[in-house]
Amino acid sequence: MKKTVILCLLLIVAASFAFAAPFGIEFGWFLSDLDANGIRYYDYSDEHFVALIPPFDYWLLSYYFADYNQDGIYCVSAATNDITTSADGAELWSNYTTILKDFYAFYGMPNLIVDYYASADLKKPANFMIGLANDAIKISTIWFVDEYAISLNIAGYDEKTGIISCEVTKYRDSITYFSDLKKNYGAYFPATKDDIPW
Repeated sequence: MKKTVILCLLLIVAASFAFAAPFGIEFGWFLSDLDANGIRYYDYSDEHFVALIPPFDYWLLSYYFADYNQDGIYCVSAATNDITTSADGAELWSNYTTILKDFYAFYGMPNLIVDYYASADLKKPANFMIGLANDAIKISTIWFVDEYAISLNIAGYDEKTGIISCEVTKYRDSITYFSDLKKNYGAYFPATKDDIPW
């Protein structure tokens, strides 16, 4: 019993620490800092981002990236493997809600919800993946933790494939983006857990 409790505590601490600095990557670091900290990466220099293996990861996210400019790293993101799903997105939703529950346990109530369907027709479950693939549907859950904004998102490639991504940015760098979400997609601030539609 003690071993189980200790293991659970370690998992919670590890998962929380993963976001103390996003997955162990500090904003403002340069590529030389990744080298100095023994972090392996591949630099897509023309695109100003790196694919990397972070010091801390989250078990359902497989790919990790950092965007950088002349001031160093300013965004860290991660994504699942491609998820094959039915047209209503059931398998994609299952993975999303699993991650959502973990994030809720770590960070509490999300600060912003985006649950956008462009038309009534897209509310039919069979059309969900088509709507995602055509950018007619936008789904995001967003937390503001300390100085960070952590967004959990669903994206679709086609009517059978999608991914879940997590993006961490500095809150102050994202204010305009979040204001646009509210304006363009009817994003709202949930007050209680019952306000989270997922």
